[in-house]
Amino acid sequence: MAHFIVTTEKTLAEGLAKLFRDHVWKLYRLPESIISDRGVQFAAGMMKKVNNLLGIQTKLLKWQMKGRRLEKLIEHFVGPYKIKGIVSSNAIELELPKTIKIHPVVNVSRV
Repeated sequence: MAHFIVTTEKTLAEGLAKLFRDHVWKLYRLPESIISDRGVQFAAGMMKKVNNLLGIQTKLLKWQMKGRRLEKLIEHFVGPYKIKGIVSSNAIELELPKTIKIHPVVNVSRV
């Protein structure tokens, strides 16, 4: 799904973050992907501003980490996690570590 917002070329990352929060996030929450013609640094900067506006703490991984240590770190944030129970025909409850502050019930399409 695409969502277009009228703006000017002079709008900076903070301004776009506010537009995103006010017009997109309130309807769809966080995106699965972002397409930008302004470059990686701009898109990352804008998402950092969005996170700040939403009270989300941004912590970036250092990809210089090697081997098993990186794999364990990715496992912690991405999974796999055990299914604790079936809530309905399209929702399950995951067994998540206490450090992950998200709701454990997810749609089966996300698993």
